[in-house]
Amino acid sequence: MQTTIISVDIRTHPQLGEDYTGTIFRGWLGASLHCTKHGDCVRNCPDKTSCPYNMVFKEKNDIKPYSLLSFRAGDLIRGFIKVHGDKQEFVPEIVSRINDHSNAVHFKGHHYSVEEISVRKLDPSPPEWGDRVRIQSLSPLYLEKNERMEILPELAHILSASIRAYNRVCKFYARDSYPYRTEIDLKNLHAPILDYDIKTVQIAHKSMDGRMISLKGICGNILYDTSTVSPEAGKILHLGSHLQIGKHSTYGFGGFIVKCEV
Repeated sequence: MQTTIISVDIRTHPQLGEDYTGTIFRGWLGASLHCTKHGDCVRNCPDKTSCPYNMVFKEKNDIKPYSLLSFRAGDLIRGFIKVHGDKQEFVPEIVSRINDHSNAVHFKGHHYSVEEISVRKLDPSPPEWGDRVRIQSLSPLYLEKNERMEILPELAHILSASIRAYNRVCKFYARDSYPYRTEIDLKNLHAPILDYDIKTVQIAHKSMDGRMISLKGICGNILYDTSTVSPEAGKILHLGSHLQIGKHSTYGFGGFIVKCEV
């Protein structure tokens, strides 16, 4: 499945105080993509099928064809919009509206400037694989085991979540890539945890209809012994990092990168 990534660097004036910017970036994106022709969304809109705001915020399918990610990068807010499969046709209009951003008059009450916009196809090549692999979160991650949030998730569970995320999206938006089946025996995967630096986080988010939503997850990094794990796991993790995994991914959760350590 092909994915296009749009990167946006935002500078706020004064600097934003919040540590987690995912939900703020999502709200700003909504304002940026909002219709300039009709103002508010209208019933039976003739432009509905070509409207990026409709695709991101009004799509009735629970499986979304995009992933959002945002975090601090020095004194900037760096946001990513990853658009998957056949919905990449919306990319030109998305970047045009972001560049215009006349509807987004503020970034959570702050004056702001868009410093840079970049757009590219994601590299399908998996990362290097070796005897020790570290998973580093870019945004909070929420995976469940036995109806509880995992604080130190097993590598097999991260792999399973990555496959689930990939197949959910491909089923609706990239049928030619569906399904992905692994040759790895995930139930009996042996990948001991060697090191970790993890903390739990809780984000309070106010929805568009005024409801307060509590978003929980973990942040940090975990080092796994992958000396007996097939290199195919690197490909699976690469797919998962593109899509973001676990709960609350539409609010920017589930972002991570993979680092091979000697």
